[in-house]
Amino acid sequence: MQGVPRVGTLVVFCTVFLSAACWGDAQTLPSGLINVPSVEYSSIGDRQSIGTDTTLNVLDGGTVGHSFTAGTFDGKSADVLINVSGGDVGLALKLYAGTSMSISSGSVGVVEGALVGTLTAYSGSNIDISGGTIGDGFVANAGSNVRFAGGTVFSGTLADGSTFAFLGGAQYGDTLQAVTLTVATLPPVDLRPRIVDWKVTEGQSGLREGQELTLLAGGELRNNFTALDATLNINGGAVGRNLESVGSLVNVSGGLVGDFSYAYAGSKVNLTGGHVGGRFEAFESVVNVAGGSIGNNFIAHPGSVVNVTGGRVGSMVASADTVTHISGGRVGTGNNLNFSLLAESGSEVQITGGGLGPGFAARAGSTVELVGGEFQLNGAAFIGSQITLGAGDIFTGTLGDGSSFVFSPLTGDDLHGVTLTQAALPEIDLSPSVVDSRQTDLPSGLRTGQALTVVAGGVLPENFAVVNATLNVAGGVVGGGVKISNGTVNLTGGILGGRSSISSLAVNSFSSGVDIIDSVVNMSGGFLGERSSVRRGSVLSVTGGSIGTKFNAFEGSQVTLAGGSVGPDFQTMEGSYVELLGANFQLNGQDYLGSEITLDDQGGVLDVFSGILSDGSPFIFSPEANPLGDMLRAVKVTRTPLPAADLTPRVLAAPLQDEPNGLRPGQTMTIVEGGELPDNFTAIGATLNVTGGRVGSFAEVLDSTVRISGGEVDNWFQAHNSEVEIIGGKVGAQFSAFPGTRVTIDGASVGGLRVYKNASAEITGGAEIESSVQVLSGELTLIDGHIRGGLSGAGKLSILGGTIEQTLKINSGEADIFGGSFEGLFFVNNAIVTIKDGRFDGRLLTSSLSRIDIENGAFSRDIWNRKGTINIAGGVFADDIVNGDGGSNVQAGTISIAEGMFLGDFVNSSGTATITGGEFAGDVLNGSVYSREVSTLNIYGGSFDGEFTALKGSVVNIFGSAFYLDGMLLTGLTPYNAFVVHEREQTLSGTLADGSPFSFDLNSTGGPGLDLFSVDARLTLTLVPEPSIVSLAAFAGCLLLLSSERARGQRLTAYGNDT
Repeated sequence: MQGVPRVGTLVVFCTVFLSAACWGDAQTLPSGLINVPSVEYSSIGDRQSIGTDTTLNVLDGGTVGHSFTAGTFDGKSADVLINVSGGDVGLALKLYAGTSMSISSGSVGVVEGALVGTLTAYSGSNIDISGGTIGDGFVANAGSNVRFAGGTVFSGTLADGSTFAFLGGAQYGDTLQAVTLTVATLPPVDLRPRIVDWKVTEGQSGLREGQELTLLAGGELRNNFTALDATLNINGGAVGRNLESVGSLVNVSGGLVGDFSYAYAGSKVNLTGGHVGGRFEAFESVVNVAGGSIGNNFIAHPGSVVNVTGGRVGSMVASADTVTHISGGRVGTGNNLNFSLLAESGSEVQITGGGLGPGFAARAGSTVELVGGEFQLNGAAFIGSQITLGAGDIFTGTLGDGSSFVFSPLTGDDLHGVTLTQAALPEIDLSPSVVDSRQTDLPSGLRTGQALTVVAGGVLPENFAVVNATLNVAGGVVGGGVKISNGTVNLTGGILGGRSSISSLAVNSFSSGVDIIDSVVNMSGGFLGERSSVRRGSVLSVTGGSIGTKFNAFEGSQVTLAGGSVGPDFQTMEGSYVELLGANFQLNGQDYLGSEITLDDQGGVLDVFSGILSDGSPFIFSPEANPLGDMLRAVKVTRTPLPAADLTPRVLAAPLQDEPNGLRPGQTMTIVEGGELPDNFTAIGATLNVTGGRVGSFAEVLDSTVRISGGEVDNWFQAHNSEVEIIGGKVGAQFSAFPGTRVTIDGASVGGLRVYKNASAEITGGAEIESSVQVLSGELTLIDGHIRGGLSGAGKLSILGGTIEQTLKINSGEADIFGGSFEGLFFVNNAIVTIKDGRFDGRLLTSSLSRIDIENGAFSRDIWNRKGTINIAGGVFADDIVNGDGGSNVQAGTISIAEGMFLGDFVNSSGTATITGGEFAGDVLNGSVYSREVSTLNIYGGSFDGEFTALKGSVVNIFGSAFYLDGMLLTGLTPYNAFVVHEREQTLSGTLADGSPFSFDLNSTGGPGLDLFSVDARLTLTLVPEPSIVSLAAFAGCLLLLSSERARGQRLTAYGNDT
């Protein structure tokens, strides 16, 4: 129940437990104190009272009897203060107006079996609560003010038996102001243990004191479930978001607990299995992790104790005044890009075992202890008792359970004043070992001289560290967060630092990959996990296999690519040495003859650098490639002979293995059911047909033809200067069509689409786009399809039909809309849009330099024209139309209306509006009470059924063939000359230029059902002979110029008298 301020009346009969936080501020005490206990007052008896200018401090050991009164019933007391920072206050305490009370510790009205209320706060009294315990029957009457300070937990039971807990302060804490607490009779407590294996959809959403509930597989508890002094056993099933426990025991051995769960005030959480979602927070509670997993951003707040002996924690913050013991398990498996374990100043952390991911931070002022041995700093033995790492330092060692560690600012670690405690280590086993099954009990890493081989079936958990040792990966999986220092790794198969998840539920799909420092890695096969990095003193030689996305080669590293495939976002930094061995190098389709290549950051020319590596694997690098773009800095290009390309068309019915992961110019491949291409598949100048099977993520094609009629192409498919036809199957999210690419999506399903400059896409045949479509200076034609996300366009859009569920945003482009259904917001900025038909169910907003021409269509929501131009020649408009903005940000729009049906109000707030036709059923308003810009409304035609309002400072110009005031014809008007009408409190009627009759009441004061023409509004009439051949719209444009010139300095009242 955090994150939402609450103000109102709360009906409660409860025992309120308040946990004082160490940061609660004590108030400053005035002179004339009564201290209990003290020499003068050892205690205060029953039925005593204090009045004006009196302060009572109840300290540790002090007691105040029952029926104590502060202030007087008539509310005339002032400066009456009670501060409870310890001791006990009895029942029936009364606080009258002029009284303030502060409770930070101790108890008020906690008497077992009591039948009377604890505390009554009357109107005009104030209570600040930052801790302590308050008994049953706390009543805060209307007009009293009860505030809960930061860190305070206010909990209780509502009248229906539901439990609640509010947290004061904190980052996402609750705010309660002027809350009334009223006594109510509660339902009896059922203390029989409950077992739930079904989805709970109604009834009480919590547990009361003494209750116990066990959740089994198939069971489901709703969001905001609260346990007060109860026991909750989660053996399976699922608990929604915002699970809160106050003084309770929570045992999690299976199932799933949603994000944002909280343990308050003496709770104990035991995790042996299952998964607790992200942003789990503990306040003055104990958390024991022996198994299972916790998501990212687990926070231990002051007063909490955390013990990690097993399991996984995504990332953790140890706040001041907390104690954390890590003797096993993994901390930092959620791939938080900022930290794995953050020990803040004032925290106490002891690490004797387990594995920590990259980003371990021990802040100055924290007390962090590493227990183990074999400590080395930059490769030399370290015998000091404390360590602080400088930039570039590498600190290695072995923890007490035999797990190795590597800490360095290079990998995001930040150690200040960490204590090193020598301890006996397990005896080192130097015999080579083989892992062929899932390992959970082995030490997290390899020590000096050890060698280990992972084969098929073998699984090593995350945060594995290799220090002066050898790791061979021939199969199986080594989880993310691998660190290698002065080691050797041979990757011939399997996954090293692969995509990891912190539970079997795959709650996180990213991996921190592998960090390589002062080491040698030989890669001829397998997969090197995403976000892997090669750092100073390291050598990576790649002759095969696949490198995951977001690879980095840092200063002082050496990388040789002679084979294999490379994922997107390949980055080489200044000072690194990277060499490409192969042939057929091209830059933007032209042969590249240089010996080095540099590709700039995103934002420049859409460069594409391609070629074939020595083993026959094609590659494509581009700064604009998704998600972040490749970056090459002075990469050496070395030409080598290539194996001959087999141009025989190939049918793939099984997973592709042990051969180049791509197609070379002239090659053709058809994937059928059972066929599978791995991630990072690359095709250059080839043909790829997908009729079944699967293509992995990050497939990339250049100068190729791709036909997809079945199967599945995973996320981040990218095409450069290619033909892509999708008539079946499924393509994942973030499909990108780069320059030169033409895409046809006919009746198929695509997760999302981006169309870049000089690329085009056509969506037809009822195709489904599951998320958004972005047109980035390219062209899109939507004939018949369903875009479930939004459509944004900075290029050329042609929409003939189909449905767009969310926002349609056209920015700096053009759009022609001939039909279709638009369900979300329609936003136009600096663009030209023509609407010939369609159904628009969202708001239409324009911004500067925009132009919209509407010929037809149905608009169910309002239109707001800000600094744009809108021309309406037809359509039905069910809601309001607003032109300009008369507020502090002056946004003058221009709008012209020739035809259409307008059921809502028309408001010309600022700018110019011209009406030559149309049916206006709603009200018309010209001007704004805040206007700093003249609002001009020109009326040549149309019918007006609602109220007409012209506000102060606005201008209304009416053009017609005859005008009447209170039924009398205005004579003496000269055609095409604008005459000012000053008269008010009369009826102006006549015939507009289009032949339509009109009638407005010139009331100087308005009201319900009345027209209003302010005496400070400018009203002009221009006599126009009935046009014969020239169209009214064209005539209106010419006439505006003429009449505006002739109206200068010429003012005529009714009957044509010049004044």
